[in-house]
Parts: sequence; C-alpha cells; structure tokens
Amino acid sequence: MQDNQSLSQAKELLRNKQFFQAYHLLAKASSQTPKNADLWNLMGYSLAQLGLYLAASRRFQKALQLAPDQADIIENLKQSTFQAQKFRKQVSIPRRSACVSAIIITYNKWSMTEQCLKHLVEKTPELQEIIIVDNNSSDETPEKLTAWQAQDPERNKIILNQNNLGYAAACNQGLAMAKSEYLMIMNNDILVTYGWLARMLNDMEREKAWVAGPAASNGYGQQTIQEIPRDFIWKNDLLEEYAQQRALKHQDKGHKTHRLVGFCILFHRKVCDKIGGLDTRFGIGTFEDDDFCYRALMAGFQPWWSQGSFVHHLGGVSFQNANLDMKHIMQHNWQVFIDKWQLPEKNQDLFIEQEMPITRYSIPELMNRPWSSDYYIPLA
Repeated sequence: MQDNQSLSQAKELLRNKQFFQAYHLLAKASSQTPKNADLWNLMGYSLAQLGLYLAASRRFQKALQLAPDQADIIENLKQSTFQAQKFRKQVSIPRRSACVSAIIITYNKWSMTEQCLKHLVEKTPELQEIIIVDNNSSDETPEKLTAWQAQDPERNKIILNQNNLGYAAACNQGLAMAKSEYLMIMNNDILVTYGWLARMLNDMEREKAWVAGPAASNGYGQQTIQEIPRDFIWKNDLLEEYAQQRALKHQDKGHKTHRLVGFCILFHRKVCDKIGGLDTRFGIGTFEDDDFCYRALMAGFQPWWSQGSFVHHLGGVSFQNANLDMKHIMQHNWQVFIDKWQLPEKNQDLFIEQEMPITRYSIPELMNRPWSSDYYIPLA
C-alpha cells in the first residue's frame, strides 16, 4: 500500500518534471522495500530525464533483475544503455604535467580529509606536491597525517601546528613551503572529479588569467551550481557522471569575476610573489578570500571562474568542528574588511541586507584601486 502511494506521488512529480524530487521519494521508498521493481524502474527513469544515463542504467538493471520479463524495463534499459555508451565516447579527460602545489588546511574530521586525499590523488595527476597544514587537531588527524607523509615524502608534506592559527595563517605556511609553478589553496571537505584541475589550468592559459576557481555543489554565490541539489550528488553515485556531463556542456566556458571563494583557489606563483598571501587579520576565517582576490585585481591579475571544472564541496565543516558561530565571525570580519579598505559608510549595512555581500556584488571603490606595495601580505 505504501509503495503504491509512493509510486503515485512519484508519477505526479514526474509529470510536473520534478525529477529530483521524484527520485528522492522513490529512493526512500526503495530503501524500505528494495525488491519492488517498479520503484527501481521509475528511479532509473528519473535519472534518465536528467541525462544521467550511466546511473539510470544501473537502476534499470536492478529493476530487470527483480522483473526479468517486464517489457517497459527492458526498453528503458536498452535506451539508457545506448545513451550511456554515447556519453562515454564524448567524454574527454584532459591531463597535464605535474605543476601544482596543493595546500590543504585541516582541523579534526580525519575521515573527511582521508576521503578528500583519496579523490585528489586518484583524479589529479597535475599535483606535484600536497602540503597539509593542520591547525592543532585534537582527533587522530596528526597521527594519520604523519603516516600519510611517510608513504611518499617527496610529494606528501605536512605542518603540524601547536595552535589553531586560523585559515589565512595556515595557508601562508603552506604557500611558503610550496615549490610548484602553480599554487592552490583548498579545504579538506572537497571531493574532486577527473579532469577538474587540468580544465582550470587550460582556462587560465587560454584566457590569460592568473587566478581561477571551479564550479561547486556548494561554493557560495556564483560558483554554486543551482541546477542540481548537492545532497542529490553526495548521497548517490552521480558525482563523476554529473561532473563530466557538465564539462561537456561548459567546455572552455567561464567568465571574469571580482572574487573566488576560498574553498579552492588556484593561482600562478607570480600572483603570490606580487601580492603575498592571505591577510591574517581575518583570524579564523571568512573574507580573507575576498581580500586576496581584490588585491590580485589591483595588481593586474584577473580571477576567472572555470565553469567546466566541478567539485563537490560540503562547506562549513571546519567551523562546525570548532563549534564556532559562523554568522558572528562573518559579521566581525566584514567590519574588519570595511575598516581595512576604508570603505564608505554606505557599505556598513550591506552585510545585514545580503547574506554574502561581496560574493554577489563587486565593490566599485576597490575594482579600480591602483596597486600599492602596502597591500603586500608577507607569508611569514
């Protein structure tokens, strides 16, 4: 009876082209009654309507195992398999030589860091070195990082801080150690996809950009992809297929921007040589990324949003681990930002009006401000 109700509701959602909602409803129902072929068949149909044919085929195969003679399932699987094979032929995974130093900041949550590193190593041959700076984690992270470093000391490097220095200071430590032509700061709550970094590097060369950032399931502002719920990607086997599908759709696409979010920023070493690192006056974090991008712009280094590069970003993990009030910290750092750049009083209330003010709107007073050596932030 409950299955029939779920099927009826799902069909109504599908008629209204609410494919994500239909899939969620069906997935929940199938977890309670996993041997209902109709549920699996409609799950596959929902995914096929979203263009996720590889994942759809797996659902149709499951349905067919449960109902081997059901004609509509056989036809659905046939069509989905054909589209999946066509998709595989279209996908091209770019590769580059190892030329990037990745700086990752950690604070507890080793399981998240471990998963991040697994994806990073498996899917990013462009990394020359991975530098992890730990901000005095109280869990197993320091011990695990020490073992991780021993696996490949030439590539894997760690800094274990005795205090939580904040995001900016930790990033600067990693940047000071880095040796590669390109430098990248990123959070430990990211799952990368095949070709993501090569696509950003290609975009930077093609567009003559010096700073770049990927699209993400949760990046705050323009970098956040709204077309697919991030929980939908995270909880299902859809991440890689969606990333490659998006790469096909947005190949060589992107645009100039006034800022990129600090969950992942890639930049040429010349940027760091000119403007320095992140400003430590922002303490534990927030708005140091805005500040970095505006200084890059002032120094003549244009940031670029690479729309064809996609990562899954959980978001806010470090703040949650430390039991910090992110909104309070943001309000404080917004004032720090205003005071640092001596912005007009009209900007004082912008944070109250907008959840993430600088993410969405550029600040005219900073867009055309000339570079001054006073804006340089030393790494140490």
